[in-house]
Amino acid sequence: MTGLAAVGILRQAPLITSTSRQHETGSRAPARAGRSASGVALAWLILAALSFVSDGNAADAVTAKTQHDDNASASHRAQEWTFSRVDDVNFDEWPDEWQRKKGIRYPNYVKIKIVSHDADLESRVQSLDTAMVKAWPQFREMFPSLGSLPPSIADSILDRFLLVQLNGGNAAVQSPSIPTSQLFQYRFTCRIMTEGLKHDTAHASLVFLDAKDREVLVLNTPLTTGTTAWQTLQIDRVRPPQQATTMCVRLTVVGSEDGTQDINGRIGIDDIRIEPFPQLQITTNQRFGIYNVGQPIVATAKLLGMPVDTSIVEFRLLDHRGTELSRNRSPVSSELKDQARIEPTATWELPELAPGFYRIASSFSGDRSTSLETETTVAVIESLGRKGKAGESLSGSAAADGDGVDDRGPFGWSLPRGSQGIDSRELVDWLARLGVAWLKYPVWTSPEDAAGLERNATLMSRLQTAGIQTVGVLSTPPAADLPSYEIASPGDAVAANLFRDPAVWKPRLEPIMNQLSLKVRKFQIGADDDHSFLGRPRLQELISVIRSGLQGFGQAIQVTISWPWTEPTLLSNEATWQAANRTSSNTPMTADELDAFLDGEAKEASGRGPQTWLCLDPIDADRYDRNTRISDMVMRMAAVQKHPIELATIRDPFDARHGLLREDGRPSDLLLPWRTTSLLLGGTRYVGALQMQNDSNNQVFAGADRAVLMVWSPTPRVEEIYLGEDVRQVDVWGRVTPVPMIQHAGHPAQQIVTGPMPIFLIGVDATLLAFRMSVAIAETELDSYLGQVQPLNVVYTNPTRDAMVGEMRIQHPESWQVDAPTRGWELLGGTSATQTFDVVLGNTALIGEYEIALNFQFQTTPAKEITVYRKVNVGVRGLSVKLTSRVTESDELQVTMEMTNATSRSLSYDCMLFPPPGRQYQRRYVRAAPNETTTRDFFFSGGRELAGGRMLLRAIEQDGRRVLNYEAEVAP
Repeated sequence: MTGLAAVGILRQAPLITSTSRQHETGSRAPARAGRSASGVALAWLILAALSFVSDGNAADAVTAKTQHDDNASASHRAQEWTFSRVDDVNFDEWPDEWQRKKGIRYPNYVKIKIVSHDADLESRVQSLDTAMVKAWPQFREMFPSLGSLPPSIADSILDRFLLVQLNGGNAAVQSPSIPTSQLFQYRFTCRIMTEGLKHDTAHASLVFLDAKDREVLVLNTPLTTGTTAWQTLQIDRVRPPQQATTMCVRLTVVGSEDGTQDINGRIGIDDIRIEPFPQLQITTNQRFGIYNVGQPIVATAKLLGMPVDTSIVEFRLLDHRGTELSRNRSPVSSELKDQARIEPTATWELPELAPGFYRIASSFSGDRSTSLETETTVAVIESLGRKGKAGESLSGSAAADGDGVDDRGPFGWSLPRGSQGIDSRELVDWLARLGVAWLKYPVWTSPEDAAGLERNATLMSRLQTAGIQTVGVLSTPPAADLPSYEIASPGDAVAANLFRDPAVWKPRLEPIMNQLSLKVRKFQIGADDDHSFLGRPRLQELISVIRSGLQGFGQAIQVTISWPWTEPTLLSNEATWQAANRTSSNTPMTADELDAFLDGEAKEASGRGPQTWLCLDPIDADRYDRNTRISDMVMRMAAVQKHPIELATIRDPFDARHGLLREDGRPSDLLLPWRTTSLLLGGTRYVGALQMQNDSNNQVFAGADRAVLMVWSPTPRVEEIYLGEDVRQVDVWGRVTPVPMIQHAGHPAQQIVTGPMPIFLIGVDATLLAFRMSVAIAETELDSYLGQVQPLNVVYTNPTRDAMVGEMRIQHPESWQVDAPTRGWELLGGTSATQTFDVVLGNTALIGEYEIALNFQFQTTPAKEITVYRKVNVGVRGLSVKLTSRVTESDELQVTMEMTNATSRSLSYDCMLFPPPGRQYQRRYVRAAPNETTTRDFFFSGGRELAGGRMLLRAIEQDGRRVLNYEAEVAP
C-alpha cells in the first residue's frame, strides 16, 4: 500500500479505537474481543503509515533537508524549505533559524506560524498518532526490531506551509543565510497565495549579503495582492554580485503607500527552493567593455561550477542590429596553477571593429545534455572631433559669462551607490571617455572613516583634473549614524528630517566639508527623488541655515534641493538655494512637452529664478522598444540643449530599465547614443533650424568653432544640400562616415538620407549654415493677376564680422517672368540687405505652392556656392478651389469642383475643365456669393480610360484680370 492510498483512506473513513467502537455499538462482548478488533484496525493503519514512510518521495522529504542537483557540483547543493517537520524539529510551529522583523511597523500581534494545508486531515492524523503511541508497546512485543517510538503519521502525510495572518501591521520573515558562490548561477522558486488582501501586498525576495551581512543585491518577485490561488513564482539565471558571500530568502507584507493596512487576510508561502546551476561566464580584456578604435578585443569564456576535460565553446559577434559579423570555435583549456586546477576557459581575439555597439554571444554543449549560453557587450569608440569651448554663436558674438552653460555641456550621471568598488583613476578615465560632463556623487561618510574621506577627496581631485564638473550629494548618512538623527527607520532618512537640527548634523559633516569644500562647490541636499522639503514651513530660512552651516568649513558653496516638475519654483529673490533639481516619478515628458515646459518656465521666471537642473532618464525598457527609447532620449537631450539648463543627469546609469549600462557596468544599447549626443551637442547653443527642400526636421547647434546639424524625419527622405567641403555624418552609435557629394541642379551638394532615428552632421561650414538660415522671402504670397508686376523681396544677412561679396540668382518657374534674375551683392559684417525682384505671372502659371531656388555665389578663395529653397503661394486671397473625381458605375468620369469664397464680395468665374487628352473640355459658369461654397459637376464618358491622368481647370475671373490654373490627378 502506498502513502497516497493511506491518505485517501484517512480522509474517507472514521478512526477506530476500542473505546469508540464499543460506544457506537453498545456491545457487551468481552473486552478481549474489542481489543482484538480494534488492534487489527490499528495495526492495519500502522502498516499503511509505515508503507507511506518508506515511499521514496516522502522519505526523501523527511530525511534530507537539501537535495543534490544533477548539474551542480557535489559541494554545492540545492536548498529548500517545505515547512515540513525537518524545518521545525522543535515542534514550535516556527521554521528553525528563521527570523521575523520586529518594530512599531512590524508588530508581534500579526501571527506567523507553520500550518497544514488540510486542517481536517491534520485533526484526523493527530488522533491516529495519539492512538499509535498508546498501542506501540504491544507492537514492539510482536516486532522487537521496531524503535522505541512509532513513526509520526502527521509528519509523513501532512503538507505544511508558512502562514501570515494579518491584523493591521506589516510583516517580514527571513530565512537563515546559506553560502553562495561565484561559480554558479541560481534559480529561485517559491509558491505564494493570498486571501482577502485589499490594501496589503506581498512578495518574496532573494537577498545576497556580503561578508558583513550587508545587502548587496535584492531581487523581488512580482507583488501579489487580492485573493490568488497558490502560484509558483520564479527568478531565474541570477548571478551573485562580486561581493556576495551568502544569500537568504525574505517574505515581506506591507500596507499601501498611504499607510492603510488590512486587518483581515492571509498570506502563505511554501516550497521555497534555491537551485545552483553551472554557468558560462564571458568577459573581455577591458573591465567595462569600452575600446578605442584599433584596440585589441579578447573575449574569454569561463565554464564555472562544472568540470570539463575537452570541449568547444562557440563565440558569435553581432552588431547593434543583431546581424552576425563573425563566428569562432575555441577549445576549452583547464590548466594547473599552484597545484590547483583553474576554471576551464576558451578565448577569442575578435577581428578589428569599427566604432559601434556589439554583442559577443558564447555557447557550450557538454556531456549529460548540459547546454549553456551567455552574452556580453562591448562598445568601440572614437573621438568625435569636439574641441574648444562654447560661447560664440554663428553670428560671431561672444556668450556672456555666468549664463549657466558649461563649456562641456549639461549632460552627466548620478552614481547613488558610489563608485561600487571601482578605482578612482579607472572611474574618472571611464567617465571622461564616455562624454560625462557632470557627476553627482554621494559624499556622506562617517567622520571616523578616514579612509573613506580620503578616497572621496582623491576622486574629486581627479574629476576636477579631467574637467568633469562635480556635485557632492548629501542624501543618506552611514547606517551606523542614523540613531544620532533620531530616525525611526531607514525609510524616514530624508533630507528634511536629517537636517532638522544643526547641532546634530554640523559636527558630523564638518570633516567631510573640510576635505571637499576646496574641490567641490556645488552640493545637493537629498537624493534626486527626495521631495521632502516641499511644503516645509519657513523653507527659505531652513535652506539658508544649511548653506551657511556647510560653507562655514571652507569656501562659499552653492546648494541644490530636489523639486517636483509639477510645482512652481521660487524666484531668486525668494529662494535661498541656487538650483532646483526637477524630478518626477511619472512617465518622462516627450521632447516636445519638455521643450514647451522649459519655455514656459523661462518666460515665467524671466531669468530670475534658481538654476534649473533635471533628471533625464531613458524611458522604460520594459514598455518601449530599443529604437523608440534611443530616439526619445536623443530628442529630449536636444530639447534640453535648447535651453539654459545647467545640469541634466541620468539618475542611475546602472539601472537596467532606466539607465545606460547593464548591472555589471558594461554598455547597454543606449550608452553610445547618449555619449554621441552629449559630446556633439554639449557646449553648443541652439540657433534655429534650416528650411530643407523635402521638409526633414532639423535643429542647428553652434559652438565657438563648430556647428552641428541634427536631422530626422518621420519617413525616409533624401535631402540634397551643400553644407561645406568636409561634411561628415555621425549616427547615434558614434560611427563617422563622409557624406557623398553629388551635382544637384548643376551645383555641388551633399546627399543626406534621413529617417526616424536622428543623425548628426559635423564639419559643416558654420558661415554658410548661418547665411542659409538668414535667407527669407518677405512676401510669401503672390496674387494671380496676369501681366501685372509684383515685387518679390529676398532678405539675407552677413553673419560674420568681415565683408562679404557675391552674386545672387533667382531660379523661377517657366510660367513666370522675372526682371534681372541675377544680381551682384556686397554686405558689411553683421548687416542685412534686401533684393527686390519684379515678377510677372504668365497665362500658364498654376495656382498653388511654388518652390523657389535662390542661388548665392561667394567671392571667396576657393569660391563657394549654395542654393536655398523657399516656398511662395500663388492664388487669390480668400478663394479656394478643390477638385475631386470618381468613375461611376456607368463608366463616366465625374469631376466635382468646390469653390469657396471667403471674401466680402461676390466672385464670378468662367471655368473650363480640360480632361486628359482624348476628350473635349467642358465649361461651367460659377458665381460664388460672399462666405459661400459653390459646387459644379463635370461628366466625361469612358471614365476608366481617363483614370490616373492629369486634368487642368482654368477659371477666368469675370470683370477682372485673374486667370486661375488648377492641376489635379484623375482618381485611379
